[in-house]
Amino acid sequence: MGVSSCRDPFASPFGRPGQLCPVAPTRCLECRNAFVLPSNLPQLLLFAAHLEQLQHRLSPTHFHALWGQSRVNVLEALGLRTSDEITRARQRIADEGLTLTLPLATQVEFE
Repeated sequence: MGVSSCRDPFASPFGRPGQLCPVAPTRCLECRNAFVLPSNLPQLLLFAAHLEQLQHRLSPTHFHALWGQSRVNVLEALGLRTSDEITRARQRIADEGLTLTLPLATQVEFE
């Protein structure tokens, strides 16, 4: 998965029953099947930082149209975690040199 986990990628509200979810991993937080585990937090924090960079590069209207809901969802998901969980996730990013890891196909979304 991308920045979250999925209850059942074959029962997506965006695809036919039994079909693997057709939605890009960067849009998982917009799905009712998404949930965030502590192990997802480093990637979620890195994705939040990536969206912040996009927000500075794009016009406000363009950013809001493309990524506004994703940013709201990411911030809400992070807001539900404890400060200790966030601190541990940030430490893991630093200790392991983690970077945002998304499937290559999602790179098209950011161009």
